[in-house]
Amino acid sequence: MMSEQEDQVVESKSLTKSSNKKRNIIFIAIIAIVAALSFYFFYWIKTPQYSLGIIKESIQKHDLVKFEKHVDLNNMYTRAFDDLIMATLSEDDKNNPFIFGIASMMKNIVVPALTDETKKFVETGSFEADKNGDKNNGQQIADNMKDKSGVETIEYNGVESTSKEGKIAVVNIKITDKQVKKSFIIKLKMRELDDRTWQLTEIANLKEYLKEHEEAVTAYLAELNKPVQDKIDGYVKLINDDSKYKNRIYVTSDGNPFFASHYLNMSFFVQIPEQNVQSFSGVINIVDSNNKILASGTFSSFDYELNNSIVAIHRSKNLNPFIPDDKKFVNMDTTSLKADVKISKVILKDGTIIELMKELPPVK
Repeated sequence: MMSEQEDQVVESKSLTKSSNKKRNIIFIAIIAIVAALSFYFFYWIKTPQYSLGIIKESIQKHDLVKFEKHVDLNNMYTRAFDDLIMATLSEDDKNNPFIFGIASMMKNIVVPALTDETKKFVETGSFEADKNGDKNNGQQIADNMKDKSGVETIEYNGVESTSKEGKIAVVNIKITDKQVKKSFIIKLKMRELDDRTWQLTEIANLKEYLKEHEEAVTAYLAELNKPVQDKIDGYVKLINDDSKYKNRIYVTSDGNPFFASHYLNMSFFVQIPEQNVQSFSGVINIVDSNNKILASGTFSSFDYELNNSIVAIHRSKNLNPFIPDDKKFVNMDTTSLKADVKISKVILKDGTIIELMKELPPVK
């Protein structure tokens, strides 16, 4: 039978064992957490998402060297040009050495211009061009592409998903254009570098994004313009639903047997309830039965035409036989074509001007 002193020794040893066991468990847990965090850290810095963070940081810190390491500007803009410009050429155009040569020459101007613009942005944090310098054609085209992309009003929202196949990855990021108040998904193609970080090489869905962005701009502009359009319609309203006043598209010729001149003629009707309109103007789109736009142009009508409550507007365009887009109308059956007319501006006789916005207002 143990003495009281022996019992205390046993109990002390038991407590010591229990304490050591707890310390060992805590120690092992700490090692496991550190190992897990270390593994996650070393895994994370080799991911495409981490390299996107490097790109973002290089822009914030105006570190062009680091930015150029992780963004292949030349490849990205070359592919962008091919997607946007070359894709618009027909097979006949691509087989035409003259047209294909012009497109290639444009690429040699536009790609360096976009590259320089981007480098300046990284270094300065601004897209503002030198206001004292004249822009060449490449810079103007680059600016047009930049405006269409909405790049100056875009807000980055984060990574949605990533897929990898070998040394190529596609990172889907979410962005919001603050000007049109709409979010989009951009697919960024990246390739793995020798140090296992990643480099952005291409915007894989650029054509789709620009189309979606353009539709969003058009829809939002129409929404903002609706009250103004309603007001315009109160002074000059197109007649589209009356069989007596149908718009017409037809081709005529001067009858010259040797070298005939052809004309594309357009007619439509408007209703003017009050005789206080001095002039109005807008856009005519000639569309086929599938509402595909075949030709576009602007028009204006003045007070000498506007002398009745219902007015017929006639316009004519000379067709150049050496321009494919004009020549196609000469032998076309125009009976299924129609004039899609949009009135965008009205000037009243008292000088009041009612006009649709042509561009979205700047972001506040």
